[in-house]
Amino acid sequence: MTIIMGEDIKVRVATVKSSGLRDRDTKRDADAVSLLDTRCHENPQTRVTTPREEAPNTMANPEEEEEEEKYESFLSRVRRTVYVDELTPHASKSVVESAFSQFGTVKDVIFLPNYLGPKELPTGVLVEMESEQTAKAVIETVSQFPFMVAGMPRPVRASAARPAMFSDRPKKPGRTIQFRWVDPSDAEFDKAQRVKRLVRKHTAEAAFMIKKQLEEAEELAKQQSETVTTHHKKFEMIDKLTHDRVAQELAGRYNLKCGPPHR
Repeated sequence: MTIIMGEDIKVRVATVKSSGLRDRDTKRDADAVSLLDTRCHENPQTRVTTPREEAPNTMANPEEEEEEEKYESFLSRVRRTVYVDELTPHASKSVVESAFSQFGTVKDVIFLPNYLGPKELPTGVLVEMESEQTAKAVIETVSQFPFMVAGMPRPVRASAARPAMFSDRPKKPGRTIQFRWVDPSDAEFDKAQRVKRLVRKHTAEAAFMIKKQLEEAEELAKQQSETVTTHHKKFEMIDKLTHDRVAQELAGRYNLKCGPPHR
């Protein structure tokens, strides 16, 4: 009985001791969980991940993918488009298409209106070709040789188009523009005022350059008209001398050959 009682006491003591260890472990785990909860409440952006918890799969947004595909398609369109400058305002879409169709298939022609200057100024146009190689060939050819469109006395210029030239360009993915009112006491107010003054200065300079350009174009047109009139009078005089056989008589007197008169 004494031994049994002793073993019973030992078992009971061991049971009490083990239950005490479990209580201490449970209390320690509870304290750790409460500490993590407190930190999460203090910093909501903090995320506690247990070893059993898997990180969520970051899937792409379908709208973002659609915007990226749309913007890539737009960039491909820009690369096969040629910007043509110094074009007469009297040129129409059909005239431009027929002028550039000799290089390849023309898909679209977009005129860029001039909102600031008079209508007499040369205009710009965007010519979309079938492929990027065709657009490069147009730029190289027009840059090396004079290319006239619609009888303009000045050859046109060609360069690669830029995305900012298209009025229907899509939004660039990941770019957001925010507007806000700036108070006079704000630090950005002075910077905005300087930008406004700079824009007005550029507008005045552009107006002055446009005026000078129109004056030079008018003077050049006058000189070309006088040159054409002078050459026309010379050809009329030569034709009249040939038709009246005056040139043949002078050629016979000086033993020169003269062709038959033009009829």
